[in-house]
Amino acid sequence: MHILTKVFVLFAAILSVLMAALAISYTANAGRVVDDYNNMKAARTAATEAEAAQRSIFDRELEAKNQLVESQRQQIASLEGTIREMGGDLSEALVRAEQASHEADSIRSQISQAMVATGTQAKIIDSYRDELQDLRVSELRWRGEKLDLEDELSDQESRLRVYEQTQRSLREQIASMQDQIRVLRNGGGAIDQANRGANPVEVQGPAIRGVVERVARDSNGTTLLQVSLGQRDRVGANNKLYLVRGNKYLGEMVVEEPDVNWSVGRILNLSSSDITIQAGDTVLSRLE
Repeated sequence: MHILTKVFVLFAAILSVLMAALAISYTANAGRVVDDYNNMKAARTAATEAEAAQRSIFDRELEAKNQLVESQRQQIASLEGTIREMGGDLSEALVRAEQASHEADSIRSQISQAMVATGTQAKIIDSYRDELQDLRVSELRWRGEKLDLEDELSDQESRLRVYEQTQRSLREQIASMQDQIRVLRNGGGAIDQANRGANPVEVQGPAIRGVVERVARDSNGTTLLQVSLGQRDRVGANNKLYLVRGNKYLGEMVVEEPDVNWSVGRILNLSSSDITIQAGDTVLSRLE
């Protein structure tokens, strides 16, 4: 082969190698360029969207500012109207103040006249007060005398009640002694048995009310009741009392040992066998 041909073949081989290297370099650069382009395009899209969002926010803020400005303008207009109204009110107030000043002068004049009349009335009131004081002294003296008379009358009434109670007690004692004598004549037993055999009688006079204070049993098993009614209440031996609880009738009892302020007795009968007399039950001299 000719030397030139070999040279040309060598050059062709070198050029092929260079061409291959350029092709590889081009391919690599082309991919990078495409990726950069796509990245730049995406960045541009994001920037556009961000700009649109910022513009939307700005538009909304601008609208809110415009509304605020409009509201403040309306408030300013309202305040200006209020100021004008207050100016008119101030003018009317000044007129009324002037009228009030004239009225005050008139009132001062009337007060001066009233003070003169008050002085005259004060003198009259002083004379009335002196007369009233004298009347009060007389009334107090009369009330004192009345109270003394009432106290004396109350003392007399108390003494009368004591005399009546004493007389009643004596009558009861006489009746009891007569019963004892009658029992002894008939050959009876103890006085207590005679009282128990006699028919119980109701308390004479106005109705009275008391309570059961204590419930107990004696050695024989008899139920004994202590009640808050005694001789001062006209209660005596062999008097019959009624036992109630609220509006419920419980039974009857007979007084055996009366004292001044209390009495002890036994149960005569009960309205029902299942009833138990308790402290606090009501005692009546008669059923209404």
